[in-house]
Amino acid sequence: MAQRCCNAFLLHRATWLSLALGLSACASNDLEDLQRFVHETKSKFKGQVAVLPDVSNYQRYDYHTGKLRDPFRFAPVSVTVAPRAGGPSPDLKRNREDLEKYPLDALQMVGVLRKDGEIWALVKAPEGTIHRVKRGNYIGQNFGKIDSIGENKIEIIEMIANTSSGWTKHRNALVLNRNSQQ
Repeated sequence: MAQRCCNAFLLHRATWLSLALGLSACASNDLEDLQRFVHETKSKFKGQVAVLPDVSNYQRYDYHTGKLRDPFRFAPVSVTVAPRAGGPSPDLKRNREDLEKYPLDALQMVGVLRKDGEIWALVKAPEGTIHRVKRGNYIGQNFGKIDSIGENKIEIIEMIANTSSGWTKHRNALVLNRNSQQ
């Protein structure tokens, strides 16, 4: 056992000694060839870096809206199409409902309720508010009137402005979004 311990000690010392000798061989003071190479390289390439242009200071601008509308809110819809005599046209004088602020593709049908024999649909607005609507309510930005409510969809009749004939009725639907239960 003592022999094994002594051999391990000698092996350990021999390792450190060979490592020290190896590193001292790398520390030679003969760097003339390296210094000559660096000097030649520096003398070949004498470039100049162009002076950077002066950067003007940022000027702060305070934007005061006054009574202008917020650009991040939905703008009220204004329609300038004149109805033709005898053709379909929306009632432009009635008060607009909450869900008429949003395009139809931004709204989601999330459920159906039955109360006192009447069927109501639940519609989710883009900001997350749930609205209860029934047949006859208006929805979407194209004067969409709810025609019928089923278990899986809301049937809507929209009035689309048409420059040649005034207004055109267009059928559309909101389908129940089963992935909205979060």
